[in-house]
Amino acid sequence: MEEKTKILLCEDDENLGTLLWEYLNAKEYQTELMPDGEAGYKAFIKNKYDICVLDVMMPKKDGFTLSSGCTCGTASGSSPGPRCRQRPRAG
Repeated sequence: MEEKTKILLCEDDENLGTLLWEYLNAKEYQTELMPDGEAGYKAFIKNKYDICVLDVMMPKKDGFTLSSGCTCGTASGSSPGPRCRQRPRAG
């Protein structure tokens, strides 16, 4: 059985976060939704993710700051490690 791709999703907009979480899970990704950058960073440190999807404008820690901590090899000391993507807020 193939292991699912694990995604860290950080989105402070509850409706958009839930919509993205449901969509990614429907596409058979294992997705964890965090409501702000600080919670996202704590989750990133504790777990190994294949992909990070970050909102740029979040409370406590913005997506740019969070992405600077999401570098290859930082989670569990592994490599190639997580890949982080920033999704700019439309508007």
